[in-house]
Amino acid sequence: MKKKINDQIEIFEEAIKGSEDKKYVLRLYVAGATPRSTESIIISRRSARNT
Repeated sequence: MKKKINDQIEIFEEAIKGSEDKKYVLRLYVAGATPRSTESIIISRRSARNT
């Protein structure tokens, strides 16, 4: 599971390369407090901090 998520993050990061002058608003909709939704929130926050 971790490898699949890391692959998706790498694909996303490659897609946004060279777009430093652009601003994006991403929204994550989560229903409930399952382990998967918690992991999604953590990954989203980590990605936002790295930009």
